[in-house]
Amino acid sequence: MFKVSGALSLERKILATDEFTIIQDPNDGSPILGLKNHPNIIRALPLIHSKRITVAPMWHLISSVCDRCRAAYESCDCIKLVDDGVSQTVTEAKPLGFFWTDRSAQQLDPSLPTKTEQDPQ
Repeated sequence: MFKVSGALSLERKILATDEFTIIQDPNDGSPILGLKNHPNIIRALPLIHSKRITVAPMWHLISSVCDRCRAAYESCDCIKLVDDGVSQTVTEAKPLGFFWTDRSAQQLDPSLPTKTEQDPQ
């Protein structure tokens, strides 16, 4: 959404830290998002199961490289959405959390609670 000031603002509903946990996949050790038995998560379960909403990660992009000119993407003249053959490789990023979305570019498959589970304290 564009603000009167001209700034672009993306309105997102951020998951609180007590609504999720990061668990380790027992098969390969990769991280998996686990949604906790929290009232907000329980309320969202029908939408999650019907694939109408999902959770997407938020990242702070620290650095990236343009795959065409090999310069720092942030300062090169290439535009990946306009120019042919341009892509961006992220070389450093910091995870910030997760947000709800109905249009995720990266479909996560979180571990879901059931309505009868007790949330471990």
